[in-house]
Amino acid sequence: MAGVLRGGEMNVHIPFKEEFRERMLSGRKTATTRTKQYGWASATFEAFGAMFEITAVLYVTLGWVAEWKFSAEGFQSPEEFIE
Repeated sequence: MAGVLRGGEMNVHIPFKEEFRERMLSGRKTATTRTKQYGWASATFEAFGAMFEITAVLYVTLGWVAEWKFSAEGFQSPEEFIE
């Protein structure tokens, strides 16, 4: 997932907790990890009044995300991501 979208393509629904509002709208959260696939590359979704575009769908383990991509999830450390 990457930045706020400028144009639109096929729209999908991806639920987000309120705690991610500021992280997403500020651009600090640029990825999301899910146990099921909600969309595909180039699909768009709305969250907190803004449109976003999915730029890639990758299959990875949660351990890999915690170790290497915690900041893309909007967290400051692997421990914060795991909590």
